[in-house]
Amino acid sequence: MGKPAREIVRLLKERETLDVFEIDGPNGTLAKNGQQIEKIGTLPGPLGVKPVQWWRLSKHLPTNGYDLWHLTNQTLSFIPRKPVVVTVYDLIELLDPQERFGRAVAKRLYSGIPNADHLICISEYTKKTVQETYGVPDERITVIPLGVGENFRAIPNAQNSLDYHEFLRQQRIEPGTKIVLYVGSDHPRKNLGVLAEAFAAVHRKLPNTTLLKVGDPGLREGREQFLQDLDRLGVRDAVRFIPNVGDEQLKFFYSIADVFVFPSTFEGFGIPPLEAMACGCPVVSSSATSIPEVVGDAGILCDPQAPEEFTSAILRVLNDENVARDLRARGPERAKNFSWKGIAERTRGVYRRFLP
Repeated sequence: MGKPAREIVRLLKERETLDVFEIDGPNGTLAKNGQQIEKIGTLPGPLGVKPVQWWRLSKHLPTNGYDLWHLTNQTLSFIPRKPVVVTVYDLIELLDPQERFGRAVAKRLYSGIPNADHLICISEYTKKTVQETYGVPDERITVIPLGVGENFRAIPNAQNSLDYHEFLRQQRIEPGTKIVLYVGSDHPRKNLGVLAEAFAAVHRKLPNTTLLKVGDPGLREGREQFLQDLDRLGVRDAVRFIPNVGDEQLKFFYSIADVFVFPSTFEGFGIPPLEAMACGCPVVSSSATSIPEVVGDAGILCDPQAPEEFTSAILRVLNDENVARDLRARGPERAKNFSWKGIAERTRGVYRRFLP
């Protein structure tokens, strides 16, 4: 959530006067325009969790002096300010909590959503869930999607580069191996069981394939279950795990992969498929929730509960160069619809409704 806020702020500062407050719960700091203005200690036990830290730090925010507040994600909507715009990414922790007590915590953090002067939802799907949950009328919601930076572009001839061959050597991957890429966490909603089933079926037909899984687990139990699935299917040795990486390394992975797979069952938007498309990597993705709004006709959409559909789609991309070439061309064109400059300007339009 921090990256979109930073991109929008960077562009808005060219035309607007902004003060930017950053609440860092884990470190117990509050910063204004990059300068720390408050530091708190961590309370013992369950009182030291991030939401409590956010609440404690929010008490140090100024209460007046501004014409408009923008709380840049729904977990901060509990902060009472007027007038206020709140960006809502998703209601996942309320509707499909990933951790114990997640729903109770989310209910408190999201408590300001129904009373906000205006909401920015990052997809039509998120808008729909907000309206079903809170009954917010159309006139108080604007849908503004997320974007992809201009730095996400295909690296020319990436599979012929020295970096590529060094990567293969480090990861013990044979030259000529087809790389199936997934970027994201191991949370249950990411649906990695279906990814494991589909990849195992692909690997049986095309043994020279490797699954590259990029991203920290996010949830320890999720990683354990994924490993159990890979062991059960006999393909764990064909999977390589990479922790969270920066944008440049991500761009490299999107550029060397033969196909990107994203089987998630619940997304407020879906940044990884967008980044993959921008880099010209063929996308095979779930058809659930908001993801079709992002992928459009630039990828192959599959039923998230049907691993055989993912298997068939992955094999189409890997076996048919015409299919792969078409998707590599469609992706960057689709990604042009999600520029940060346009998104920042639409956000500015929402601000203008409230500014003198």
